[in-house]
Amino acid sequence: MTSTSYAFLNQHLKTVKNTLKNIIFQRVREQSILSKLNKAISDYISEFLR
Repeated sequence: MTSTSYAFLNQHLKTVKNTLKNIIFQRVREQSILSKLNKAISDYISEFLR
């Protein structure tokens, strides 16, 4: 493998890694928002049923 194609592959892998990191970060944030929303809704319902 030539050094040019190696450099290209390396750059590509970095891009893939960063993309995956961003996707994972996004999912974690969504999960956090969803669980907060879920708690707020259940608190509201239990308050309403009291």
